[in-house]
Amino acid sequence: MTGKGIFTKVNWAISLTAAALLILPLSGWAASGVIKIGVPAPFSGSAAEKGTHLKYGMMLAAEEINDAGGLLGKKIELVYADTEAKPEVGVSAYEKLITRDEVQFIVGEVNSHVALAVMDVVARYQTPTIFAIPASDQLGVKIKSDPAKYDCIFMTDIPVSRMQEGAFIFLEEAHKKGKLKSKDKTVALVYEDSSWGRIVGQTWKKNLEKRGWKVVLEEVTPFKESDYIPIVTKIKKLNPALVKIEITSLPAGVAISKQLYEMGVKSDIFGGYYQKTREFPQMAGPFALGSFNVKEPYAKTWPQKLTKRFPKADIIASMMPYDALHVLAEAIKRANSLNPKKVVEALKATDYTGAFMRTVFDPETHFSKVGKDYKLFGVAEFSKEGLKLVWPPAYAEK
Repeated sequence: MTGKGIFTKVNWAISLTAAALLILPLSGWAASGVIKIGVPAPFSGSAAEKGTHLKYGMMLAAEEINDAGGLLGKKIELVYADTEAKPEVGVSAYEKLITRDEVQFIVGEVNSHVALAVMDVVARYQTPTIFAIPASDQLGVKIKSDPAKYDCIFMTDIPVSRMQEGAFIFLEEAHKKGKLKSKDKTVALVYEDSSWGRIVGQTWKKNLEKRGWKVVLEEVTPFKESDYIPIVTKIKKLNPALVKIEITSLPAGVAISKQLYEMGVKSDIFGGYYQKTREFPQMAGPFALGSFNVKEPYAKTWPQKLTKRFPKADIIASMMPYDALHVLAEAIKRANSLNPKKVVEALKATDYTGAFMRTVFDPETHFSKVGKDYKLFGVAEFSKEGLKLVWPPAYAEK
């Protein structure tokens, strides 16, 4: 082989290498015609059921967006990651989504403790992230503490500390209109000795007293109490206008419901988490008829839209993930760009009405704003069909 032949082959090889280098940058998402969105959630372990319902909401939203032409001429591709509801696993999962899977945005998450653990990961890469379900107030506190660092993180739910706010507005309106059983403003508080029970119990006490209500009884009970006769006896004697119960244990909730009914307590009853369990209507529903509870309002078309595509999906658990992906899609459209900084600025200007009311982000905490004009938990009345929304009127089911 002549020197000229070797030289020609070397040049040809160099040309191929250069061409390959020119092509390489186009082999990722930029040239694939897709927008990769990471969807982290617990898809295994104790919280896997919630992760499944989150997935249903995300899939439905992605299908709608893609069927409508996608975003900026590209289709959405969802990339799932299992956090197992564990902070340390979540950190690894988010890191993998960003560095190996090369997602451009993240929408998902169920657990607040995982969300808090991964905030530094997404902040390090400045990946625009929407936590769909996490609602710990500490998320907003952390964002407010360092806005520049955590500017890319948003929450579509409302903070835990304000989830009962709709109930207080409802009670004031119902009292003024004479729609409660009693005209006075006395309340008995019964809540379990748990972190959740004490938070809710003290929240009700603080907010009702601020509105002129008088707490005539406050009882903290063991987590799985079964005998509420002594407490119910006190309630019947005091005859308060309202009894607020915050219990998460289903057996305990069934017990107090039956005992209030059997002892003929005539007060309005505002139930707790126990009423929302799947088994409660069958186990104690007749004893809870006419009682109230908080419940997320949703658009009237939402249940049919979701269950037509995913019959086993939970209406509430799938709702916020569905809205969260649409919120991101709207921001990308308004930004007319996939540039992270431009999308974050567009997210700050969000004003989106979806399945769960209206999403407008608070400029300091990046939580959804709370209020009748924005987003709040409504009030439902327990009937033979379960909890049916009665307030706010625009979302009432009965």
